[in-house]
Amino acid sequence: MSKSVYSLVLSDELITLLDKVAYKKGLSRSNMINTLIAEYLSFETPEKRAADIVSNMQAIVNKSQSLKFLAQQSNNLASICSAISFKYNPTVKYTVELYKNNKNCLGELKVSLRSTSVSLLNAVNKFYWLFISLEKKHIGQVDCSVENEKFFRKLNIFDADKLNTKTVGEIITSYVKNFNILLNMFFANLENVEKAYPKIEEVYLKNLKNQPYKIF
Repeated sequence: MSKSVYSLVLSDELITLLDKVAYKKGLSRSNMINTLIAEYLSFETPEKRAADIVSNMQAIVNKSQSLKFLAQQSNNLASICSAISFKYNPTVKYTVELYKNNKNCLGELKVSLRSTSVSLLNAVNKFYWLFISLEKKHIGQVDCSVENEKFFRKLNIFDADKLNTKTVGEIITSYVKNFNILLNMFFANLENVEKAYPKIEEVYLKNLKNQPYKIF
């Protein structure tokens, strides 16, 4: 969406109130004005679309017993956490950054753990690569990577920009849920992952089959 510079003559009192609201929402004055005008005209800006997707994700996660939605940092970021079936119940964090102007890519998922446990980090790295192998086997080449004990995955869907925000929120949240289910299956069978692999693959395929939109 293109933007241009416009001159507006507004009252000082109005700007004072506007700046207070913008500060609370973490927006600049220009973005706040842009948002208000868009809402008045019922026009969906990229910022509004991203905020609606995050809100839809939060509504879904709030109904989950295994996932928790963290305080929203910005309109295009969603952070979700869950406990891992491992000693001390460490927390895994799923951070979704939404892209505002990308036809096929919804955004990027980052999975991370705040831990110094070598055994835990080594184990989760093994799961990341196991998950990547499943993706490549059943989807094909996927845009993902593992760096510094973190998993990164681009969330690509054909004509993603044409999907409504409710659908996009469901797609992303479902992907996170499925990832979390497989991660906990892996840790529940950490002593014999090779034996558990067929069951993990079976659940992966079941979840993949149930998705109306495939993330590639």
